[in-house]
Amino acid sequence: HEVMTVRGVRALAQDGNFEIHFLYAERNQRLAEALQLIRDRLGPDGADRMVPVPTSNTTGPFDALRNHFCPFRCRALIRQLQSIDPEMLIVSQDEIESGSLALFAARRARIRAVSYIPLPHRHSEMGAKFATLRDAINTPLFRIPDAFVTISRNMKRKLRDRGVDQPILVVFNGIDAARFSPGDGNAERRRLRLPAGSRIVGMAGRIDFNHKGQNRLVRALKNAPDWHAAFLGEGPDEQHLRRLPKELGIEGDRVHFLPWSDHPEHFFRAIDVLALPSRFEGFPLVMLESVCCGTPVFASDVDGMSEFLPKAWRFPKGDSAALGDLLRNFGSRDHAAETERLREDVMARMTKASFAAGFVDAIAELAERAPGLTAEVY
Repeated sequence: HEVMTVRGVRALAQDGNFEIHFLYAERNQRLAEALQLIRDRLGPDGADRMVPVPTSNTTGPFDALRNHFCPFRCRALIRQLQSIDPEMLIVSQDEIESGSLALFAARRARIRAVSYIPLPHRHSEMGAKFATLRDAINTPLFRIPDAFVTISRNMKRKLRDRGVDQPILVVFNGIDAARFSPGDGNAERRRLRLPAGSRIVGMAGRIDFNHKGQNRLVRALKNAPDWHAAFLGEGPDEQHLRRLPKELGIEGDRVHFLPWSDHPEHFFRAIDVLALPSRFEGFPLVMLESVCCGTPVFASDVDGMSEFLPKAWRFPKGDSAALGDLLRNFGSRDHAAETERLREDVMARMTKASFAAGFVDAIAELAERAPGLTAEVY
């Protein structure tokens, strides 16, 4: 979500009709560098339109409860907002609890707030600790923003299910479709040292069993003995994932591990199928990137995957056996035409350019296209 937020800020800055102050956690140096790059590229005449502002604020579990009962946590942020005097505060949130400090600050400072949120899920859906309590605490947060921007129609429905009756605009995520394009799969396998002549199902991203479900893919190999699995990335469950094939009696040479790369397009071209056995998602970029590389995606029948992918590529959430069945029957149908149809859909609606235009239009609409708007992004 940080990637899309940065792209949205870049689009607002380049549009020329917005003055942006971006408050970011001072410890997030990667974000600071991305913001400074945007400012540098605007040149001397445009640098004042994008001002990075470091803050000492941090987020964590039960933030909504702490922010509600500890108003002193908001004071520094309120002072920063009042010194800028924005007409609107855009709060970039993963889910409603993260970024809640900014929502409370906006309400207390009487500043119009818009939540840009990709995951309006309940914590019970996400398998979080103390989920029932956290859902009860967080539900009132959905009444604070004056409007929402989210990333898919399914996420808009989830917001309505959470009791939101404020305006909700949908801006689909966008990718660099020129970069993510079909290529020579055999050459990519040689580059990544993946076995030639074998069918390979892959996963790319943070290794987190509760969220992404890499363990479910390994279990699916029991039902698809002719397949190999390849994992691109690192994460908290990496060591467990490395042990799992042996624990399940799966030959070690059928499971491959690659460190994360800033060029995942090579990985998408090298594999036969991308798997997304996630518990929950928003509208995953890797799904769009994979189909643009000509690689089909087998995914849990939830969230953005159920909205975008054909029914034949989806399986019940958590059902490793069903994923294994899809892999085992992979050769019984031609996936190329469906993959090309989805690639054309991405090219038409989900590129970096279409996202930039959509994000600017959404913010302009919510601001009633007021000239000289000051948009504060948190």
